[in-house]
Amino acid sequence: MAIAALILGVLAICISWIPVIGTVAIIPCILSFIFSIVSISKKGSQKAMSITGLILSIISFIIISFWVLIFIMILCFDGSYDDSFSHYWNSYDYVDDYENNELYSTYSMKEDIKLSDRVIKVEKVERNQGNENFKPAEGNDFLLVTISMKNISMRDILYSCDDFLLIDNNKNEFETDYNKIHSFTTFTKDNLEKNKVKTGVLCFEIKKESKDLTLQYRNVTNHINIGLK
Repeated sequence: MAIAALILGVLAICISWIPVIGTVAIIPCILSFIFSIVSISKKGSQKAMSITGLILSIISFIIISFWVLIFIMILCFDGSYDDSFSHYWNSYDYVDDYENNELYSTYSMKEDIKLSDRVIKVEKVERNQGNENFKPAEGNDFLLVTISMKNISMRDILYSCDDFLLIDNNKNEFETDYNKIHSFTTFTKDNLEKNKVKTGVLCFEIKKESKDLTLQYRNVTNHINIGLK
């Protein structure tokens, strides 16, 4: 039994080093551990082999646990981000990024933009002067951008209006405003369940002379430009 414990321990330690696949070493690992304990408890057994098998099985188990942890982390990652990441991106120098075009892929309106965990599409764009209760500042317009986003991942994802930035031909930047005009369809911040679609309106207050507008979408894993023409 001591010999079996040693052989299984060596087999487990060899297999466990293989990335991810090494998790199958759990079988010889457990058997080596059991055989080692039983062999050590017996009188007159080859304790050196048993102890070696026990040590190898414990080391194998630690390595296997590491691969299992990595596998769980991969499964749990959905491309979403927390508030600390949001703060990071909100403080980023977007003008430099905009000029450095290779950082961003460019798309057009009404195009299905497939990213790692979501599909984004600009459905409609319109300028608006608001209503009697809510108007833009003098010399400005509201720009209403209707967005649809579909979750194509295997779990819930986060979406946020803070991920969008509008840039005009003079590289003026405009962040989203709370859209009181279409308050029931505003694209805000929430979880999106898998296979579900969220459609809402982003509201920007822009200058009347702004033209050649580009909607920039950026989060931790994605950077894209969408031409609003």
